[in-house]
Amino acid sequence: MNTRKQPRGRPFAIGNPGRKPGSKNKATLLAASLTGEQGEQLLRKAYEMAMEGNVAMMKFLLDRILPKERPIQVELPHLDYANDSVDALAKIVEAVSSGQISPREAADLAQLVSAFTRAIETTDVVMEIDALKAQLDPHHAELKMNGVGQKDQD
Repeated sequence: MNTRKQPRGRPFAIGNPGRKPGSKNKATLLAASLTGEQGEQLLRKAYEMAMEGNVAMMKFLLDRILPKERPIQVELPHLDYANDSVDALAKIVEAVSSGQISPREAADLAQLVSAFTRAIETTDVVMEIDALKAQLDPHHAELKMNGVGQKDQD
């Protein structure tokens, strides 16, 4: 019994390099061959099957026809400060509970609000640090006011 494991990336026997780079697999070749009239016939047949009640075919076709995401309309408050995100999240929760948006859409919106809030917080921290530097070193504030960057100072 051989207990040695094959090294990663070498699944083929010695002397067998595997498929040539750039060669296509069978599914890709089949899809490429179904162009033109054959493709139209196949699509027509799929449509007929779906219209005859084939639920799997209906789902397959609808998954490709219908958009994956839809635009949503939720009136969120303006986010000027990080703590405004609480009001925004409350509106999102309200929209889910009223059935206006799905929980997945709410999660996406909440993530957007969170990212925006982090950006506000980061900007606020940078501004506070700059203000503290200006208090400690008036020369730094003068350089900052004149548009000279930190790298130019060194």
